[in-house]
Amino acid sequence: MNHRLALALACLLLFVQGVVLIETRWVEDESWNTDESVTWMREGRLCMSSFDADLASVVDVRPPLMPIGMGTTFRLFGIGIAQARMFSLAAGIGTVIVVWFLALSLWSPLAASLSVIAAATDLFIVVASRTARPEIHCAFFCSFALLLFYKARGKESFPLALLCGLCLGITLNFHPNGVGFVAALGVLLLIEFRARVFLEKRSWALVAGIVASVAPFAIWICSAPVNLKAFREVYLGRLAVPLMEKLAGEGPRYADFLGFGNRKVPLIGAFPLRLHLAIILVAAFVLLYRKNRKLATALAVVVLVNLLWWANGVNKVSRYFAVIAPMFSGDRGHRAGAIVHPGQTRATSSRAAVFDAVLVHQPKIRLVHQRRGLLRMARVLAAHVAVGDPVQLPLGKRQELLQGRTVAFTPGDKESSHPVLGEMIQIKTLLCGRTPPARRSGE
Repeated sequence: MNHRLALALACLLLFVQGVVLIETRWVEDESWNTDESVTWMREGRLCMSSFDADLASVVDVRPPLMPIGMGTTFRLFGIGIAQARMFSLAAGIGTVIVVWFLALSLWSPLAASLSVIAAATDLFIVVASRTARPEIHCAFFCSFALLLFYKARGKESFPLALLCGLCLGITLNFHPNGVGFVAALGVLLLIEFRARVFLEKRSWALVAGIVASVAPFAIWICSAPVNLKAFREVYLGRLAVPLMEKLAGEGPRYADFLGFGNRKVPLIGAFPLRLHLAIILVAAFVLLYRKNRKLATALAVVVLVNLLWWANGVNKVSRYFAVIAPMFSGDRGHRAGAIVHPGQTRATSSRAAVFDAVLVHQPKIRLVHQRRGLLRMARVLAAHVAVGDPVQLPLGKRQELLQGRTVAFTPGDKESSHPVLGEMIQIKTLLCGRTPPARRSGE
């Protein structure tokens, strides 16, 4: 399979679904967002002229990037329904591309190809991509932030962590749903570093990126008394709603997710039309957990923290599932890859598990494994890692070696003489049945 071709076809598929009958199913939220976007384009003010008796007609303190982005689209291409939705469709295609890179970095090219097909046909992503609302923009920047989060962890990169924070801050400038992802990545950092989380550069890079993105909006809110008044009315008033009342309203959200509500075709009785998709998601997660508990736990944290954040809100709509739908697409794509080509996915998963379990310490190199663990590792390597196959070796942060840096190498190449990695490469090479290179004197 040409995996880049699969990505192109997935983008084309989502584009076709977005542009066909693009002027149908116009909803109230789109009218309000369009109103504010046109006002910003013409007058440079963030307000909604439709609400004369409301403070929103003077100033709208909701996150500003949606009206600014749509207003810019109107300025470039004119005012119309297609132009209003063009901004969201571009974010939807961007989300599919990010899903491809995320699945590629976590699993394999086959899993990436199947994941983008799942994303391009996901109902929530498709509907959000052809609707002038901010959910798909949150999905794009949250997925991109998650990709940068894993890249930053693998390379122990401060700049990538900073970019991750910037993406999270941009999400907050589209919709408060971004708070869920900020909290989720914070929990992942806490799981990784525990009590040392506040001493880590990556944690502070994440915070710095978020603050830098949100600061202009916060300064604007505080720049005028009317802005502060509107902010209190919009957000602080929602805190007065009792928590139990908020939780009681969660039923319709999950009913819509399962397909009980919003049915256009009358049927006899109530039947969950999307129940099979929910079962597939749960089954895919269970299989992922059996193969890679660490990654499955991270996925569960991202999903559950977002669901808890939504439960605390007052807007009980199912369209928010578009924000975490890319995670579901990656999960389904990974498990579908295991069914279509079990050897490829199993090799990738086993390789990640093996080299996660190997711990190297300075100044003396040693393996903290019992003999039984080494024999098990030997069997897995012999079964799934070919001689000369490039391998990424993540060095554990808790062991305080190179602070989680990721090193790529090929058995028997010039890096075999590295004073820290040489022993590890020789062990890996021996287990694969290849004679290790001679060690240099003094190593």
